[in-house]
Amino acid sequence: MKLIYPVEGRIVRDPVTGRELTKAGVTVDENDSFWLRRLADGDVTEEEPAEEDAEEVAEQNQASAQHEEGGA
Repeated sequence: MKLIYPVEGRIVRDPVTGRELTKAGVTVDENDSFWLRRLADGDVTEEEPAEEDAEEVAEQNQASAQHEEGGA
């Protein structure tokens, strides 16, 4: 398993959930061909977002958690 993040300015959707990846990233199977292609194409990266984005990541995580609690 590896943690990946979308590259700035790119919109990448999880093929299973259909949801956009947030700057918080997502853990994926390191052998999954979809994510290997996204890495090769430069749509996602294994590098964490910059420190100044930490507050925005926290807000996205909170919004995502609230959305999931709502039954969506």
